[in-house]
Amino acid sequence: MTHTSARSTSASSLTLPTPCLAHYKSTRCTGDSGTGIISAVFGIGVFLSLVLVAVQVTYYLYAKSTVQAAAYDAVWEVTAAGPGGATSGLGIAEAQSNVLMNRLIGRYSRFATYRWKESATAVSLTVHLQLPTIIPTQLATSAGLDSISTKVSLANEVAPAPAPLSIGGS
Repeated sequence: MTHTSARSTSASSLTLPTPCLAHYKSTRCTGDSGTGIISAVFGIGVFLSLVLVAVQVTYYLYAKSTVQAAAYDAVWEVTAAGPGGATSGLGIAEAQSNVLMNRLIGRYSRFATYRWKESATAVSLTVHLQLPTIIPTQLATSAGLDSISTKVSLANEVAPAPAPLSIGGS
């Protein structure tokens, strides 16, 4: 039985390995060994970036709904107290509602500003809150994830004074 080799031993048909520097073994220069680390590092970086953006978006949505609910509660407290804040500057009910807002939004209340407006027919509160970010500030600013500005208005629903009763048949 004769054994045939795929390689020819003649000098004219000698196949050379992939071009390689002389001091390296030919097995180091062929194949895809070592290229997986580059794609793994890149993939992990992209994955972590997406996770950070998802966390920032979730935090923004949570903070926005919390601030809107707290602002609605605060405005409701002022309208339930009745009119009077417009004539006396910042009324007692508005000051108490600021305390309520600070309690409801927690430690981020130090980043919040409140602007009250009261007219004869409505009370409105504008809240602006600067949020801390976990993604780069320029990215958060361009995506609109760094601040919340919301306005809540409710009508002053004061019952009109009852008409005087007439006694007698006139």
